[in-house]
Amino acid sequence: LNYFHQMSHHQKSFKQTGGSHAAAIFDDNGNMLSIMEDIGRHNAIDKVIGLASINKKEVKRSVLYATGRLSMEMVVKCVMHKIPIVVSKAAVTFQGIKSANEHGVTLVGFARGTKMNVYTHSGRINV
Repeated sequence: LNYFHQMSHHQKSFKQTGGSHAAAIFDDNGNMLSIMEDIGRHNAIDKVIGLASINKKEVKRSVLYATGRLSMEMVVKCVMHKIPIVVSKAAVTFQGIKSANEHGVTLVGFARGTKMNVYTHSGRINV
Protein backbone atom coordinates (compact mmCIF):
# COMPACT_ATOMS: atom_id res chain seq x y z
CA LEU A 1 0.00 0.00 0.00
CA ASN A 2 3.08 2.18 -0.30
CA TYR A 3 1.65 3.17 -3.69
CA PHE A 4 -0.67 5.75 -2.14
CA HIS A 5 2.39 7.33 -0.52
CA GLN A 6 4.09 7.49 -3.95
CA MET A 7 0.95 9.03 -5.42
CA SER A 8 0.82 11.75 -2.78
CA HIS A 9 4.12 13.19 -4.03
CA HIS A 10 2.48 13.89 -7.41
CA GLN A 11 -0.82 15.31 -6.15
CA LYS A 12 -0.20 19.03 -6.62
CA SER A 13 -3.88 20.00 -6.80
CA PHE A 14 -4.69 18.12 -3.62
CA LYS A 15 -1.79 19.77 -1.79
CA GLN A 16 -3.05 23.20 -2.84
CA THR A 17 -6.78 22.68 -2.34
CA GLY A 18 -7.43 19.49 -0.37
CA GLY A 19 -10.32 18.93 -2.77
CA SER A 20 -9.25 16.71 -5.64
CA HIS A 21 -9.10 13.02 -6.41
CA ALA A 22 -6.22 11.11 -7.93
CA ALA A 23 -5.84 7.88 -9.84
CA ALA A 24 -2.62 6.14 -10.76
CA ILE A 25 -1.67 2.99 -12.62
CA PHE A 26 1.28 0.90 -11.49
CA ASP A 27 2.76 -2.01 -13.43
CA ASP A 28 3.44 -5.39 -11.84
CA ASN A 29 6.98 -4.27 -10.93
CA GLY A 30 5.66 -1.32 -8.92
CA ASN A 31 6.53 1.35 -11.49
CA MET A 32 4.06 4.20 -11.81
CA LEU A 33 2.83 4.25 -15.42
CA SER A 34 0.67 7.34 -15.06
CA ILE A 35 -1.08 9.52 -12.50
CA MET A 36 -3.79 12.14 -12.91
CA GLU A 37 -5.85 14.39 -10.66
CA ASP A 38 -9.29 15.87 -11.06
CA ILE A 39 -12.00 17.31 -8.87
CA GLY A 40 -14.19 14.37 -9.96
CA ARG A 41 -13.27 10.81 -9.06
CA HIS A 42 -14.67 9.50 -12.36
CA ASN A 43 -12.64 12.03 -14.32
CA ALA A 44 -9.40 11.14 -12.54
CA ILE A 45 -9.84 7.51 -13.59
CA ASP A 46 -10.77 8.46 -17.17
CA LYS A 47 -7.69 10.68 -17.38
CA VAL A 48 -5.22 8.14 -16.00
CA ILE A 49 -6.50 5.36 -18.27
CA GLY A 50 -6.44 7.75 -21.23
CA LEU A 51 -2.88 8.87 -20.47
CA ALA A 52 -1.70 5.27 -20.21
CA SER A 53 -3.39 4.50 -23.52
CA ILE A 54 -1.92 7.56 -25.29
CA ASN A 55 1.54 6.59 -24.02
CA LYS A 56 1.00 2.98 -25.18
CA LYS A 57 1.49 1.58 -21.67
CA GLU A 58 0.63 -2.08 -21.14
CA VAL A 59 -2.02 -2.28 -18.41
CA LYS A 60 -3.12 -5.92 -18.56
CA ARG A 61 -0.91 -6.75 -15.55
CA SER A 62 -1.32 -3.47 -13.72
CA VAL A 63 -3.08 -2.08 -10.67
CA LEU A 64 -5.23 1.05 -10.69
CA TYR A 65 -5.16 3.00 -7.42
CA ALA A 66 -7.80 5.64 -6.72
CA THR A 67 -8.49 7.99 -3.86
CA GLY A 68 -12.27 8.07 -4.28
CA ARG A 69 -15.18 5.69 -3.84
CA LEU A 70 -15.35 2.96 -6.50
CA SER A 71 -18.67 2.47 -8.22
CA MET A 72 -19.80 0.04 -10.90
CA GLU A 73 -19.00 2.54 -13.65
CA MET A 74 -15.40 2.86 -12.50
CA VAL A 75 -14.97 -0.91 -12.33
CA VAL A 76 -16.41 -1.27 -15.84
CA LYS A 77 -13.89 1.28 -17.16
CA CYS A 78 -11.12 -0.93 -15.80
CA VAL A 79 -12.76 -4.04 -17.27
CA MET A 80 -12.89 -2.36 -20.70
CA HIS A 81 -9.16 -1.67 -20.53
CA LYS A 82 -8.30 -5.06 -19.00
CA ILE A 83 -6.93 -3.67 -15.72
CA PRO A 84 -7.16 -6.67 -13.36
CA ILE A 85 -6.81 -5.04 -9.92
CA VAL A 86 -8.53 -1.88 -8.67
CA VAL A 87 -7.73 -0.41 -5.25
CA SER A 88 -9.13 2.58 -3.37
CA LYS A 89 -8.43 4.33 -0.10
CA ALA A 90 -12.19 4.82 0.13
CA ALA A 91 -15.27 2.62 0.01
CA VAL A 92 -16.62 0.53 -2.83
CA THR A 93 -20.28 0.29 -3.76
CA PHE A 94 -22.33 -2.90 -3.79
CA GLN A 95 -22.76 -2.60 -7.56
CA GLY A 96 -19.01 -2.10 -7.90
CA ILE A 97 -18.40 -5.33 -6.00
CA LYS A 98 -21.00 -7.17 -8.08
CA SER A 99 -19.49 -5.93 -11.35
CA ALA A 100 -15.92 -6.74 -10.27
CA ASN A 101 -16.96 -10.24 -9.27
CA GLU A 102 -18.78 -10.88 -12.56
CA HIS A 103 -15.86 -9.63 -14.67
CA GLY A 104 -12.96 -11.20 -12.76
CA VAL A 105 -11.54 -7.98 -11.34
CA THR A 106 -9.88 -7.94 -7.92
CA LEU A 107 -11.53 -5.10 -6.02
CA VAL A 108 -9.99 -3.62 -2.87
CA GLY A 109 -11.39 -0.86 -0.69
CA PHE A 110 -10.37 0.99 2.46
CA ALA A 111 -6.69 0.40 1.63
CA ARG A 112 -4.96 2.36 4.36
CA GLY A 113 -1.65 1.69 6.01
CA THR A 114 -1.28 -2.06 6.24
CA LYS A 115 -5.02 -2.82 6.16
CA MET A 116 -7.47 -3.29 3.32
CA ASN A 117 -10.74 -5.01 2.45
CA VAL A 118 -10.46 -7.40 -0.50
CA TYR A 119 -13.96 -7.87 -1.93
CA THR A 120 -13.47 -10.01 -5.03
CA HIS A 121 -10.96 -12.41 -6.57
CA SER A 122 -8.54 -12.31 -3.64
CA GLY A 123 -6.12 -14.78 -5.26
CA ARG A 124 -4.21 -11.93 -6.88
CA ILE A 125 -3.37 -10.35 -3.53
CA ASN A 126 -0.27 -11.54 -1.64
CA VAL A 127 -0.35 -10.67 2.03
